[in-house]
Amino acid sequence: MLFTWREEVVAIKISTGKHLQSQRGFSLIEVVISIGVAGLVLAAITGYFQWSFGVFGMTDRKATAESLARSQMESVKEEPYAVDGEYTLIPFASPFTIDLPTAEDLNNGMQKITVTVSYPSFNETGVTETLTLEGYKLNR
Repeated sequence: MLFTWREEVVAIKISTGKHLQSQRGFSLIEVVISIGVAGLVLAAITGYFQWSFGVFGMTDRKATAESLARSQMESVKEEPYAVDGEYTLIPFASPFTIDLPTAEDLNNGMQKITVTVSYPSFNETGVTETLTLEGYKLNR
């Protein structure tokens, strides 16, 4: 049998023999538990933001290193063909370092160019990460 909301309240009052009383205020235990739950939620949110800033920083450094490597590769491709395989470095900013591009002579008139960019990891643990980009240059 289905009751409406008011009929259920009346049925509860009749079955328990007690009238429902409205509570006025909160007990100390309720307040302490609420503060504890709020603290846990804030700690989780803070941890998430800290993690996401680390990921964004790591991604930013990797993207910058990739951009520097591509710029160096384009600079090598724009320079005249060097038989000795020595090409100039582009200007770059700290904490990134670009190794002098290496040119491996493959066949007559073709070189394999390797550009390596090094940079410290985002969390500054002393670990150096490297990004290597390879391309080819033809003697035209």
